[in-house]
Amino acid sequence: MANKILIKITYPDYQEMIRDKLGIDQNILPDEKIDSMTGVELAEKLIIKRLTDAGLSYSTILAGDDAIYLKMATIFCVCALLARDFGQGILRSERIADYQYENFQQDMKEREKEFWEKVDENLGQITGYDFPEKKPMSFLAGYEETTDE
Repeated sequence: MANKILIKITYPDYQEMIRDKLGIDQNILPDEKIDSMTGVELAEKLIIKRLTDAGLSYSTILAGDDAIYLKMATIFCVCALLARDFGQGILRSERIADYQYENFQQDMKEREKEFWEKVDENLGQITGYDFPEKKPMSFLAGYEETTDE
């Protein structure tokens, strides 16, 4: 397929990076789920559409200095898409030298919103990219929630 940012090739450890950002281990989020249609493939298509809507060519960006922002925007987009699958949240345990929490709930809806903000933040660093007047906060699920800024 021609429309690929090719995260799979340019970041050999992209799956671990995505799991790390989500705070989920491989038992809960296997590589196959990340590589599925709702993971990397959809994220790349969404990012490419946003770039072309802004009048930019993703292939030119990949060859230039802004490639890292494009790749990170795609990584965060994958995280946002996958966070939807954990809408009720996930149970986590955390151990730090001074304290330990067992089985606390992580709010994945809030994390999803943060990931979309990181997508916008990284796209905004790309030379020539301008945010639309109304930024979509949610790209899927049959509705669009917009903010006026």
